[in-house]
Amino acid sequence: PVTRAFIEQVRGVDSSYAINMLGEKHLIESVGRLEVPGRPMLYATTEDFLRVFGLESLEQLPQTDLPEPLSGSEGGEATDAPEPASAEETEKAAEGSTYEGE
Repeated sequence: PVTRAFIEQVRGVDSSYAINMLGEKHLIESVGRLEVPGRPMLYATTEDFLRVFGLESLEQLPQTDLPEPLSGSEGGEATDAPEPASAEETEKAAEGSTYEGE
């Protein structure tokens, strides 16, 4: 399963229309939500996807050099979320800020 953000990162463009069309054609489906802030939808291929593309399983798809979107996770939970910034990193970032508050 992948998020729309991952699809857009790979494609480099907004993928809302493509995701909606694939969903309407029952080639992908929502399979839950990722357990990170914002809880984005997770999408996966369907049996119709396999049938339309003449595949018996997803293992028949060509291999890519793309990173695994949910590597190391089981059950749809992300385990490689970014680490929160330390207080020192946050302070350094604030010092470099050009924002002038009231």
